[in-house]
Amino acid sequence: MRHVRTAGRKAPASAAEHNCSFGASYVVVARLLSPDARQQIPSPPLYSCGRSTAGVPFNTLANRHLTPIGPRATPPRARTTSDLAAEITSSSNRGNRFFTRRAPTCHLPPPGHVLPDGFTNDQAPASCRAGRLSRPEKRPVDAISYLTAALLGIVEGLTEFIPVSSTGHLILLVDLLGFQGPAGHVFEIAIQFGAILAICWLYRHRFFHVATGLMNDTESQRFVVNILLAFLPAMVIGAIAHDFIKSALFSPWVVSTMLIVGGIIILIIERWHPAPQVSHVNQISPGLALKIGLCQCVAMIPGVSRSGATIMGSMLLGCGRAPATEFSFFLAVPTMLAATVYDLYKNWSILSFDDFPLIAVGFVCAFIAAMLVVKTLIAFVSKNGFAPFAYYRLIIGALMLVLLFAGS
Repeated sequence: MRHVRTAGRKAPASAAEHNCSFGASYVVVARLLSPDARQQIPSPPLYSCGRSTAGVPFNTLANRHLTPIGPRATPPRARTTSDLAAEITSSSNRGNRFFTRRAPTCHLPPPGHVLPDGFTNDQAPASCRAGRLSRPEKRPVDAISYLTAALLGIVEGLTEFIPVSSTGHLILLVDLLGFQGPAGHVFEIAIQFGAILAICWLYRHRFFHVATGLMNDTESQRFVVNILLAFLPAMVIGAIAHDFIKSALFSPWVVSTMLIVGGIIILIIERWHPAPQVSHVNQISPGLALKIGLCQCVAMIPGVSRSGATIMGSMLLGCGRAPATEFSFFLAVPTMLAATVYDLYKNWSILSFDDFPLIAVGFVCAFIAAMLVVKTLIAFVSKNGFAPFAYYRLIIGALMLVLLFAGS
């Protein structure tokens, strides 16, 4: 007696082994319904991924000839697919088990392949359809897409270091313009790196001085400790709540609301902040730096603004406008760099080579715009304060809420 091992157990004596070639090899163990059916076992149906649910009778058969293994290997009479399907259907209705096999892992066909004739997406297993549809489709890139990418890069560079929420502006613009860039907010994440490089370039002499004096210069050591302490709360909370923030809070409604709320808070702090006790960024203590880092965590809500949270928090804690703004610049480097690297790591699988030209355009525009802002911002806020940014937030937030209500 001959046995075929399938799915971890021995098959019954009436089972036979057959080879089926339709892009893959299958081992089918079947219980025969009648002596006539012993001469021929049809091949299993082929879905788009070669998957079949275990225990479910097949009602679609591939019309292929298979030679059984064993002494009964005699040429069978020709039978049509409809005859076999009818026999299987009628037998399964009587409660018999027929063509039961272990369901393999779902494997999607290579990109560009289509379903075989006679099958549609609706006939394929649900898990295969979900996996097939999850593949990012190739998007046509035209001149409008490049212009939109450049506009988003400019907006990112202009708004990253002023208290108006660059992330909020990008979310609103992407939703308003219908920008079809890289999926998963990867574009908005990647162009932030251009703004980071602008800070690194403008303060390259300061960073070089800190790096060279780290071993023996007390001021350089204190600067690094302050930045690390201020960065620590955002790193911990961001790692814990990253997925929730991305899925639940990244919406135009949240951004518009927080723009208005943040504008009101900036006006209040500008009017009633305590007298400055810190006039230079080097006077910030480690304890004060840690408190500023806790204030930065509020900016994880889109629309709050990272720079706005750190600058306003610093002013409430006794810093002047200029040192608060400059410390916000320095703190942006590790914070934004960590967020960018982490998001790119999480979304790397959905990127394609076609996405890089758009990202490059936005990256360069963000770098140039951020350079212009950082060069002039400290002098501007020292003279005019942050009230103009607060009024801007109120106007943009109210306008976006009106548009959202009109479109809903």
